[in-house]
Amino acid sequence: SPVLFTAAADEQTADVAEWVDMTGRIKAVADDPGMSLGAGPWSIEWLVDVNPEGGVVDLLFQWGDQELLEVVRRPGRYSVTQSAQWAVGGHARARIQSFRPHFQGRARLVGAVVTRLKQASGQGSEAPIPPTEP
Repeated sequence: SPVLFTAAADEQTADVAEWVDMTGRIKAVADDPGMSLGAGPWSIEWLVDVNPEGGVVDLLFQWGDQELLEVVRRPGRYSVTQSAQWAVGGHARARIQSFRPHFQGRARLVGAVVTRLKQASGQGSEAPIPPTEP
């Protein structure tokens, strides 16, 4: 899969807009296995569109060793933020994938921003944006 993130000094961004049909086996919505980060506190903010098409879509957000599962039942645009303190610099995997096989649904990465934080912060938090029709 293509590299998702482009680097700036203290921020990396992604902007991908292809819908992924979630029908069938577990599959990635977005994947960047080789993002390089320096030591220190970082956050990633994912922005995704999800349409469960009458069912549910279970998405697993992975960033480094963090995993956050979100179950989506309504179509809309969602924001998910994960933060971590990286002890040593190096590669960090950034990935969104289905958590299980699905009979329906679709999802797409609208954008993502990785930012160096000024202070260390806790694990993940999720804040849904009011649903809009994708």
